[in-house]
Amino acid sequence: MKYCLKCNKEFPTQVFIEEKKVSLSKRKYCLDCSPYKSNNRKQLHLLINENNIKVCQDCNKEYVGGSKKLKDRCNTCASVFYRNRVKIRAIEYKGGACSCCGYKKCISALQFHHVNQKDKDFTIGNYSFRKFESLIDELDKCILVCANCHSEIHSGLIDAFKIFEEQKLTLPKYIVENSTKIKKESVPKISKRPSKEILEKLVWEISCVKIGELYGVSDNAVNKWCKFYGIKKPGRGEWEKIKASNFNLISNN
Repeated sequence: MKYCLKCNKEFPTQVFIEEKKVSLSKRKYCLDCSPYKSNNRKQLHLLINENNIKVCQDCNKEYVGGSKKLKDRCNTCASVFYRNRVKIRAIEYKGGACSCCGYKKCISALQFHHVNQKDKDFTIGNYSFRKFESLIDELDKCILVCANCHSEIHSGLIDAFKIFEEQKLTLPKYIVENSTKIKKESVPKISKRPSKEILEKLVWEISCVKIGELYGVSDNAVNKWCKFYGIKKPGRGEWEKIKASNFNLISNN
């Protein structure tokens, strides 16, 4: 029997539905809270818990869960916040203002224009969820312009290639900081495995469990050693003969 996370009622792990035996062992909720084949993907036990309901600091809407990194924000606002943060950094990298008219009031009106459309791999705005360092190569193919100047470039009123060549000489290039990583020296492995001659002798004298205790390994490891060397281990009947011979030696002494 299991307990429903929402209503705390006990429900069976197997039931008959439409004359078919159905397993409920992986279910979190009973059939009353989450009906069969309802395709439920929500965490119902969190929705009813008032302690898990938060208020987003940007949109003032109530939400459950939210962003893990950007706390006190819902997933939507956290995504917008991160995209804007990456775009602001990209704008600063390309001069901080429109390359044609110097406009810089609203970042939403600033856009990145690819001078050579054949070299374009992706649109900067569609990939602003990535890290800034992964956008450098694509930003180097663009110039920063406002929406009005962007339209004039596509209309042929502004020569974007000329502005692009001038910015190559003025704007500094981004230098990736090489983090000095300390390389760990490889520690040579100490082989606990004995030689073939020693192991073959031990196998016919004592059990694999006792051999494993001598070398600090399991009996399964000893079996793998025997398989690696191609050593034939004594069977059950042969072990009885060994025990009998050892007993005769002790009794004679």
